Amino acid sequence: MQSSCSLPCAKEGEGSMTKDGMPPKGAPLRLLLPVIACLVAATGCRASDNESMRPLPYEGARLTMAGVDDGPGGLRVTTSEHFTRLAGGKLQTYAAAEPRSQSFATFADAAWQWEQKASPQFIAVGEAWVRTHGFPASWAKQLQRLGVRQGRKPLLAVVEGSAERWVRSPGGAEGGMALLGQSGWALDTLGAYDSRYGDDLVLPYLPAEALSRSGEGSRKTTPQALLFKNQKLVTVLSAGQSELLSCLRGSDLPRLVWPGTDQAESAAGRSTTLRQVSCRVDIAANGDLKQPKLRVVLTVSALSDGRSTAGQWKERLKQQGAELIRSLQELRTDPLRLGEAVRKQYSGLWTQERWREALSRAEIKLDVDVNLHGGT
Repeated sequence: MQSSCSLPCAKEGEGSMTKDGMPPKGAPLRLLLPVIACLVAATGCRASDNESMRPLPYEGARLTMAGVDDGPGGLRVTTSEHFTRLAGGKLQTYAAAEPRSQSFATFADAAWQWEQKASPQFIAVGEAWVRTHGFPASWAKQLQRLGVRQGRKPLLAVVEGSAERWVRSPGGAEGGMALLGQSGWALDTLGAYDSRYGDDLVLPYLPAEALSRSGEGSRKTTPQALLFKNQKLVTVLSAGQSELLSCLRGSDLPRLVWPGTDQAESAAGRSTTLRQVSCRVDIAANGDLKQPKLRVVLTVSALSDGRSTAGQWKERLKQQGAELIRSLQELRTDPLRLGEAVRKQYSGLWTQERWREALSRAEIKLDVDVNLHGGT
């Protein structure tokens, strides 16, 4: 729903208005026109203590969220539209259309509608769906295509409980998008995904508790991550593991909490944190699928809070990173895309399954270099 309130709204305290801001009875038509225009626009104007009321297009933007769950005949897609504005430095809803639900036989049918109009800025997939069906490669390709056609990629996340609950919850869209934004890695989850090689996929997982938190509480909630192999869910990574995995993939992060710290310690402020984290990764391999050896070099640059030294971070990242890599080897998954260092040497012979088998017995050495600024 777009506002078309283009006529100026009456100022508060104007002498020709009553106390409730409406023209008095018998007012001339020139005073009634702005009010009529604003009423037709439905929440198109906003009161301000020190300035004139302005039409909606100048105050915010339309935010569309879609939730995907199991439904009759296939999928149930619930969509909501919000009008948002910045208040107190945070995105807030000040008007919303009634959410609507539609049934589709396939995800392609829903995506086709988005291609004809505008795709949602945020797409949430219910946890029950991915636990039963996984995350199909065709969905990923359709979402990637939306980004190319429309010049922006919708944010994507799996949510605890039903996606419809998130869509219908006040602040669900803004809260979910804020969590993805503060995680950094979750803003472009499909960017490096290549279905041709059967890439393993990592998607952010938003806990239901985020719906009931606001302000400082919501900023202390960090998304977990779901790992998919052959389009099926294989494991849930903790918030700390998801951050570390993202760093090992070479992503830049707004923050990195001391690896191994649980959510309770982080919320209580007992963990040390790096800010404005830049992660760079170099991978070298001996090119042998029978006895593969790989060397992973992780270089981290960040702002320090001064609680720990670069040397301490180096040892911690090396320890926790090696443990994470071993667990991925046991699962025979490669979200780090280590196989890219080998694939080019086996053109026509390399397959994802052949690499998974080689990865499970590979000797992988992790080296870490940490450069901190603003601390010791």
